[in-house]
Formats: sequence, C-alpha cells, structure tokens
Amino acid sequence: MLECTIEGEGMEAVGTSEGYLSRPIFPQHRVIPSKTSIVMPLFKTLREQRHLGCFEAVLKEREAKHSGGFIEWTEAELINPILSIIEINKKCPFLITKQDGSFDVDSRHHLRGNAASSQSIAVYVAPFLEAHRQLTALVAFTERKDINSKIAEVLQEFVISFLSEHALSVSRRYTDKSLCAQMLAYSLRDELRALSAVHDALSTVFDVEVWTSETVDKFIERFLRLVLFAELQPHLTRNVVRRLQEVVFSVMKRYFDTIFSEGSVEETFANEFVFYDVKEDGASDSLGIRATACSLWSPQLIRSVLAGARDARRLRSNGYTKAPSRFSTYFMQYLHTNDSIGFVKASDIISSVERAAACCATDNAKHLFSFARDNALLETSLREIESIFTGFAVRELAFDLFGATRESPVSNIVLSFYNSLLMSGFTEERCCRWNISCGNGTLEQLRIFPNLQWPVEYVVDDRFIETANRCVRFLLRLMRAKETLSRIHIKYDKMDRLPFTRRKLHLLVASTTQPLTTMAELLFIHLQSLMAKKMPLILESSTIDEAHERLMSLNSQLDHLVSEKGCARALVHNAVSRLCELADELDTRLANDLLKDADLDELLKVVLREKELLIGLGKAMQGTIFNALQLFLS
Repeated sequence: MLECTIEGEGMEAVGTSEGYLSRPIFPQHRVIPSKTSIVMPLFKTLREQRHLGCFEAVLKEREAKHSGGFIEWTEAELINPILSIIEINKKCPFLITKQDGSFDVDSRHHLRGNAASSQSIAVYVAPFLEAHRQLTALVAFTERKDINSKIAEVLQEFVISFLSEHALSVSRRYTDKSLCAQMLAYSLRDELRALSAVHDALSTVFDVEVWTSETVDKFIERFLRLVLFAELQPHLTRNVVRRLQEVVFSVMKRYFDTIFSEGSVEETFANEFVFYDVKEDGASDSLGIRATACSLWSPQLIRSVLAGARDARRLRSNGYTKAPSRFSTYFMQYLHTNDSIGFVKASDIISSVERAAACCATDNAKHLFSFARDNALLETSLREIESIFTGFAVRELAFDLFGATRESPVSNIVLSFYNSLLMSGFTEERCCRWNISCGNGTLEQLRIFPNLQWPVEYVVDDRFIETANRCVRFLLRLMRAKETLSRIHIKYDKMDRLPFTRRKLHLLVASTTQPLTTMAELLFIHLQSLMAKKMPLILESSTIDEAHERLMSLNSQLDHLVSEKGCARALVHNAVSRLCELADELDTRLANDLLKDADLDELLKVVLREKELLIGLGKAMQGTIFNALQLFLS
C-alpha cells in the first residue's frame, strides 16, 4: 500500500514513483545552473497543498494496475491530474505519449458511468495539450547547455524565471475548491495565455544549433510581431510581453552603448547582430554590416550607427576622455515619459532605437567637430589649401620653375616650393606641414600633399588633395608652355642670321601663346572663384560630415574642370595638350638648329587647326570655361 505523511493541512507522497504526485514540482536534488551573471533566477522548490482526492487518484491507479481493470474518475477527481499537465516534471495518470510525439488519453481511464470509452476524459484534456507541448519545449530550451550565444543565455534565464512563476501560479490552483472540470480551461486562461505568449516569442530559436546574426534577426522580428499582436490583447498578455521587452531592452542598451562610446562591437556580441568589427592589423578599424531583412535595422538606424561608431573611434584615437552620451539614456527617455516601465508598442520601440542612435551619432559628430574649430584649426588649414593650390604660391612656384626671365634655373623643386610658401606669408612651422614630390621628375608626377592635424584630416581627405593636384598640374603645364614660348620670343627677337623668317616665328609663337595664356588665366580665375565661394560654406558646417560633404561638392566641381571623361572634354584636353607639346617641340628644334621656314608653316597649320577645334567645341559646351575660352579665340 501507498505510504503517506500528513503535515498540517498539506500532504506529501512518500515511497512511490508511479503516481503523478510521486515527485515535487522541482526536485530538490536538481540544481539548474545560472546562465549568465546578469540574472540568476532558480526554480523554486515548492511544496503544494493537495486535495485529499489526489491521493485517491494515486490509490485508484495502483489498484487498477494490480487488477488490470478500468479506472473510473469523477469530474471533481479530474481537476488535479489535468493541472499536472501544465506543470513541470509532473505526470498525468491518464495522459500517454504516442510514437509520433502526439498525446492521447489512456483507454483504461474513463468517467464514472462511461466505461465504454475514454473520449469523455479527452474532452477535458484537449484544451491543455497544446499548453503541455509548449511547456515541454520551453523546459527543453532552458536545459540546453551547448548554446554559444550570450543572447540565448539571457533568454534562457528569462524562461527559467517565467517557469518558476508559472509553477507557483499553477500549484496554488490545487487548493482552489471553486474549480470545476467544465470551466477549468477558462479558469486557467491567464496561465495558458502567458505560456503561449512566451512560447510564441521563442519558437523560432528552439532548435537552433549555432546562433548567428540571422538567428538573432529572426528572434527580433518575431519579438516585434509578438509586441504588435499583444497591443490588441488583454492586460495579462501585454504584461508578459513587457517582461520580455525589459530583457531585450537590457541587451540592446548594452550593445549600443559600447558601439557609440568605443566605436566597436563588444566581444560578447561579436556574432550576434548585423554589425561587426572590420579588423586590420588586429585592431578594429571600422564597423561592417551583414545582410539583414529584420525590420528593426532601418536604413536610418544603420547610417546612424555606422556614423556614430566611426566618430567614436576618431575621438578615441586622440585620447578623448570625456564620457560620451549613452545610448541607453536617450533610449529610455524616448521610450517612457515617466520613470515607470510599461508595455511599449512595436512602432515606439523602432522609433526610439532610431532616435536614440541618431542623437548619439550627432553628439559624437559635434564633439569631434568642436576640436576642428579649436584655435581656428580648420579655418587655417582651408586658407592654406586655398593659397597653395589657387593663390600666389602656385604662381610663384611656376615662375621659379619655368619663368622665362628668372635669373638662374632651379633644379630643386622642394626648395622652390618651400620658397614660394615663405613668399606667400607662411611661417616656417606652417611650411613644414606641406610637402611636395615629383616622382620620376616629370610634371605629371608632381604632387603637393599636407600633414593635416587631427581632426582636420577627416574633412580634407586624399580624394580632394588628388583633385586639387590635378588642377595644379594642368595649370603648371599651361604656364610652363607659355613661359617656354616667352623665352623663345625673347631669345630670338633680335638674333641675326636666322635660318628662317623671324616674322613667321613670331607669328607661330603668338598664335600658340594666345590659347595657352587665355586657358591658364581662365582656369586660375575659376579655381580662385570656386575656392572663395565654397570655403566659407565649409566653415559654417556644424559637423565633420557636413564639412566633408561640402568639400566634396567643391571636389566634384574641380574634377569637372580637369576631367577628360566624355567625348567633347577629351577632344578639348587633347587639343590643349597638343599645343603644350608643340611649344616643347619648337624649343627642341631651335636648340638643335632643326627649324626651317617650311617647318614653321607646318607648325602654324597645326596651331590654327587646334584653335579652330577649341572654338567649335567651346561653342557647344555651354556653362564651362571652354565656352568662355572660345570667345577669346574667335
């Protein structure tokens, strides 16, 4: 016979492993390990008070096994066994599991007065079968120890906490004498709804072996849809979802706080979300973005995160120590107007994340730009750029290198550049911030480049410097050809006994010099005009990005001047290049006494042909300096 011990009003089964009461809800010898240090909930060991009827059920089952007969139940006796269906580690005496995983009622059990079939009991059990399946899946999820994800561990802790409260809530029903079998599902509607809500939130990740960013995206998308569904549900469902929201929010705040303060992804979440560190030489250089279809990661949010992380890294690179604005602070401000945390709509979650990220990105950008404004650092750098590439310095450099009337030729281009800066009013300290190189010694390899201070280097990037150098090389090429022709004119103006007609030489020199001089002056004036117009706009910017965008606008206009893309532009540049080459050819022939009148006639024909081409192309290129050029050549 079954041995029972009665303590006070409660009773505890001892000495049997057969009945559905043979084990407590959570065996005391079993310890469920904590998953992380964030939350450490444990299942509580509960000792429930039972109806005396539940022990009668155990006795009936034991007697039935010995006799091999049917087991009769009254409706009142069914309540406790049915409650065990939605409890952890409980066994319902008449619920059996089939090979396909489905559930059925043991045919030996039936209601009193209906010995022919077990279907009448199945009617009472049916509303709880889905809840039993959900409970089994949740328990299996908490027991998994092979999950390589911090987010999964946090979710396991949430489920453990929920199941503890669920077990406590169900255990209290055993002493509720107002329950009846016909209304049992309705009486337990709160427990069933809560169980269903938690199961639905995690159903997409139960069987995941390796958690990736795609897994997390699926969970977040399911979470947002559950929140959207809960908005139309009773308060209890919203309350359960609210608790899940708190867990998700805590992870999001920790994740984004690190990104916006350090510019990198915390190692714990390296493979969890769409953002990841792009590392070069073992250090995080930038953030990358994985492909995603999750509605949380809107284009606006992605732009804010990438920009905010980039500026955070830039601030950190200069030893910036001031604590930046935290994402979590902005996020909670936008989520709730009060300190109390309540259920948050899905649309409010998405918008709050976007707005908080935008605020953090803006704060980082403003902090960074404030350093560029300190001591007029950006203004000084822009003025130097304007002076070197379009001001007196470039003219002085051209004269020092190619001037027809210079006293002695200069072979050291570095020294010539340094002298041009000094004559432009640069201090020696400022001169040292600029360098010039000439590669293989040709003008096409000339490059002027600065050593920009932090954080001006983020405004003026290599693309702009390269475009400005292309403009300078084009301008210097024109000025070099012009000075070469001027030197020829001066040298042979009064020379006697020439093997050619001096008048023809002067005509050729004048015809070639005109388009080159006009083109050089137009280019120089246009460069100065563009710089003078754009530089003040750049200084009026409020962030590094805004200043950089305005500088890139200037860059595109400068590129438009010297670009050879397009048929018409390519023809114009070919014509100008042919005139420059003709000046060098004329100088070489004169130096080697290889010039005759016939050669002058042929060269003049080339010059006139190229001028006509420039005039024709210029007429068709409205709004460009080439259109203005044709007016001077006509």
